[in-house]
Amino acid sequence: MADAEVKYNDPSACQAEKRIHDLCFFNWYQEEFLTGKDTKLEAMCEEQWNTYQKCLTVGSFVTVHRQHDKLTFITEKIRRIRTQREDQQGKRTKTVLKDIMSIAINT
Repeated sequence: MADAEVKYNDPSACQAEKRIHDLCFFNWYQEEFLTGKDTKLEAMCEEQWNTYQKCLTVGSFVTVHRQHDKLTFITEKIRRIRTQREDQQGKRTKTVLKDIMSIAINT
């Protein structure tokens, strides 16, 4: 599975599958469609098309999953930063309140 993850991490991961399908399509178009022999692309290139679509689907899933992981990481990081800021502000507020109380008591 690690090989698949590395493969689908690359934006051009499905280029080989696309080229194979494109070549099949081009051959069908030139040799079958234009000459009027056959108008059914599916009969000749269905397997290549399905392989290419599967690659795109799996690649998209992995990409979305990784983006979700990154978003979760960033959200957690922001939450920690906010918590730290709130803690620091709380400490400052307590210090200011102590100073105010000290001044009020001493006057």
